[in-house]
Amino acid sequence: MNYWERWEKEGESWRKIFAQIDPFLAAFAESHGMKFTRWHWDAPDRMLTWGETVYRNIHLYVEGEPSLYKLVLETAAWEDHFINGRQQRYLKQETFTTLPIAEDSKLSVEECAAAVEKAFDTVSSWPREELTSVF
Repeated sequence: MNYWERWEKEGESWRKIFAQIDPFLAAFAESHGMKFTRWHWDAPDRMLTWGETVYRNIHLYVEGEPSLYKLVLETAAWEDHFINGRQQRYLKQETFTTLPIAEDSKLSVEECAAAVEKAFDTVSSWPREELTSVF
């Protein structure tokens, strides 16, 4: 099932989930000089991105079926080089944590905020030397 089909069935639940945490995410992004975005309008996710040479992000997305939703936080750091006209990307990426979401789409904003802050500290601490070539 593609996102559009899932959006028709689950979009209202996804809106409720993100309505709880979007204000925190927007304020966190602004206070840390980050870009706060959505990947696609019909996808259940948010992205916090920052960096100049080494770029970093925290990707938050809803996973699972409605009665078993969870919020996944993934972190990534990457750097791109262009050698002889070809792109070479160096990357480190990991699933940072997974937070439970209640059946009524309730999520602990405090727990989410603490996880985002810890994810930010973790991905910000990754040195360039830990990035590995992916293409």
